[in-house]
Amino acid sequence: DGALGELKGSRRLVREVPEIQATLVEMTKENLLLALAGTEATPYPAANPTHDLITSKGQLPDTAYQDVALVGDLAGTTQPFCFVVQNAVVVEMAEVTFGDRRTPGLRVTFRGHYDPANPDVPPYRIYRPQVA
Repeated sequence: DGALGELKGSRRLVREVPEIQATLVEMTKENLLLALAGTEATPYPAANPTHDLITSKGQLPDTAYQDVALVGDLAGTTQPFCFVVQNAVVVEMAEVTFGDRRTPGLRVTFRGHYDPANPDVPPYRIYRPQVA
């Protein structure tokens, strides 16, 4: 009270919500199941199937939460830089885009979720190469 501005040490973390936005460029069954959390694929039709029918299970089982990583090179090194979002689920599908070759891409946002067994540990890890 009575401070003329913000005081060092008076701020606190209120929220840490890690996210990765990505475009899934292959419409594989696995990518669709990842993008549409809580879904399952079954052969269709049952006799002589020609397709995978993807439908909602109406709930998010624990297996829907997966670790997702964004990996790239750190300039000036040959070591990978890795940002991992833990217990991630797609919380938003923004759009289906078409690339250079008219290949569809599904733009998604993965959001990390805290583990109830460790609610004080933020659900992300960053692996940055050590540079001399």
